[in-house]
Amino acid sequence: MPEASNSNIHGNIHGNGAAAYGTLAGGLIVHNSYSKTYDKYVAETNAIERANLLDKSQKQLTLSGALFISAATIWAANIVWVAATPNKYRPLQYAKLALISAPGTQGGATLLSLKVNF
Repeated sequence: MPEASNSNIHGNIHGNGAAAYGTLAGGLIVHNSYSKTYDKYVAETNAIERANLLDKSQKQLTLSGALFISAATIWAANIVWVAATPNKYRPLQYAKLALISAPGTQGGATLLSLKVNF
């Protein structure tokens, strides 16, 4: 079986990230539309138009929720995929991730640190 090229592996990583962030952005846009439609529903006095706006806002809310869940699923699948990829294909195989406590912050905020050794 032929080995996968590095460019193909890297392209998949970036493509999955773009898909996850694109889906997340789509969810935010649709959720914003839902919010505006719901505000129109609250302000509307005509019963028929009010029912139409409620139906439309509920559909937008359902779609935005599905997009958020899809973005989370793509992100989680990408994490699993990267973890399963052999070390020789990982572009950041020498990167070290660490959780550190931020000095001088109230409440002990946690930061994510990424250190790359070349």
